[in-house]
Amino acid sequence: MVLPYGLEERFFAEFTLSEAEGLRMTWRGRGTACRAPTVLRAAAGGMPLREGSRAGSPCHMLAGGRMMGSVVMSAMVNVMGVIRTKEAERLARYRRNWAYYRNEQYSRPEYRRGLFRQIRHLFNHVTKIVDTDARFAMGQHLGVKSASGNGKAAAAIEKAWRRSAMQQSKYLLARYGACCGDAFIKVVGGASDVRLVVLPPDVVFPEYDPNDRGRMVSCRLEYAANAQVHKEVWFPDRVEIYEPDNPQMIASVLENRLGAIPFVHIQNLDVGEEFGLCSFHNLLPTLDSLNEIASFLVEMARMYGDPVYVARGVQKGTLEKGMVSEAGRPVSTVWYVPVPDGGIEVLEWRADAMTPALAFMDRIQDNIRELFPELVLGLLKASPEASGYSLRLRMCELERKISEMRANYFAGLVRANELALRAMGFSDVEPHEIVADPILPADEEAMQRMLIRDVKELGIKSRATAAKERGVQNVEAELAAADAEREVDGDDVSAGE
Repeated sequence: MVLPYGLEERFFAEFTLSEAEGLRMTWRGRGTACRAPTVLRAAAGGMPLREGSRAGSPCHMLAGGRMMGSVVMSAMVNVMGVIRTKEAERLARYRRNWAYYRNEQYSRPEYRRGLFRQIRHLFNHVTKIVDTDARFAMGQHLGVKSASGNGKAAAAIEKAWRRSAMQQSKYLLARYGACCGDAFIKVVGGASDVRLVVLPPDVVFPEYDPNDRGRMVSCRLEYAANAQVHKEVWFPDRVEIYEPDNPQMIASVLENRLGAIPFVHIQNLDVGEEFGLCSFHNLLPTLDSLNEIASFLVEMARMYGDPVYVARGVQKGTLEKGMVSEAGRPVSTVWYVPVPDGGIEVLEWRADAMTPALAFMDRIQDNIRELFPELVLGLLKASPEASGYSLRLRMCELERKISEMRANYFAGLVRANELALRAMGFSDVEPHEIVADPILPADEEAMQRMLIRDVKELGIKSRATAAKERGVQNVEAELAAADAEREVDGDDVSAGE
């Protein structure tokens, strides 16, 4: 039996159990491994001590020979309660975000609480926002550029990336982060087969130094597989593997040869807290209101498509034409009202409630588009003739958001690459950076105008440099051919040289 993970790292104390109690144990707080797991587990959960101590009695820790009693146990239990509550809240947030991403949010009762009971999945911008952020943040291709120009480390990283299929899994990494707010990479394998594995954020539980939120002190990987629980806890010097059938019991403790925790935590949007924010964190209440109003309108439209008839002064069963089928079953809803005056009418709204509701929905939609620049892409189809400069102005907010995300993701990838290089035996990890495609496509017309200006008007670039920037192969041969053609036409070939 062991103390549930995290307590020995969070609780600052020193306890000594005297030899008379059957076991001597000193626990020095953060960073020190528990040497008496039975006693600590008993203190947290009220379990009896092992044989040799006071048999059958609850564990009471002694500090300097004095009884600590229920105060210590209560503090330990409170700490564990805080840990479990924080983890449960984070996992619940992940589940909710995935439900919105899959457009399944109203299929579960807990997400319909307080909303219209017949609310429908009519509007959902979450999938668009997440996928746009993931694709723009990663681009079509990621590369590694060494700061010193030495390509040995960069080549080793590229090789590890190919083994990890990083060019494909980069989108999964960004999608995890954009949807949940957090993404994780684990460096696995030895010197010859190092890989970078993208992990679901709901199976990774990092712990940070409360005085330095950038320093991870431990990390737990835990998930269920085939009716068993895989659980491992990593520290800078060791890794604890737990029993699959009993995830509270340590099966083995291994040396961490890497000398560092092989997990990298990437925050999608960093707000200075332990975990990041997803790309749509402030959208969900507005989206629920929009779907609720739209569902009201659907119910109103149904009243016209499948109307309710009010029959006044008509005895039930006397209406047949258009109201019942050939088999005698009702095909329309009829309310029979026993009043003296006879007649039949359609139940309908006496006031125009749909027009103002539709106008209000349009205002909500406009507000959502202002808050989330990813949704501007759909509006660009309405102006296909707009210039590149005009489009760039409209996309400016999206470009800035993607730049912020890239800074977070690329810093995480650099950290993962450094861990991979250490695992491959590199003693000195060379500084490097991640390079990617431009966020927005280049405006070819604007680039051409700038090159003409630089070559002909300003004279600050040669034709050879302009040709290289345009991607011309065999520059010298192409320039010679162009000059020959211009000589035939009688043009001055010296212009722009």
